[in-house]
Amino acid sequence: MAVKKIHLFNSPVLTLPCRGIVAPITAETEQLALDLKDTLEHHIKKGYGLAAPQIGILQRMFAFVNLRTGNIGIFINPKCDQFSPNIVEQRESCLSYPGLWKSIKRPEWGLFSGLDITGKEMKIKVEGLQARIFFHEIDHLNGQCRVVTKKRR
Repeated sequence: MAVKKIHLFNSPVLTLPCRGIVAPITAETEQLALDLKDTLEHHIKKGYGLAAPQIGILQRMFAFVNLRTGNIGIFINPKCDQFSPNIVEQRESCLSYPGLWKSIKRPEWGLFSGLDITGKEMKIKVEGLQARIFFHEIDHLNGQCRVVTKKRR
């Protein structure tokens, strides 16, 4: 088991956009997936998702808890292809910013595409909290975290 240290607060890696992962899937990519899964499982009572930059790796991958099965999945090079016009506001927190909570508006559902850990193309439509997790983790891959983003005046 490889539980990695989660980068906190003002770690510069949390503000940088990530590089895409090129197929075929390498042993390094598989190891990153295992590290993300192990680290998320270790923190399962505190969060439902973990992006690679949160453990210091600037690659487009995140781990997530499948809220239906309880299993931890991996999404590589995720992107949102379509999303709900209905916007829902809900409080969120983040493993990299422990103790902070912020009310954030996000689409009710999203249709996401990317790769699974075998390099196979996948599409998944998620809604509610599962969609919120995906949108939150993709923010991390883009070097953003809306839990700490200040409103512009």
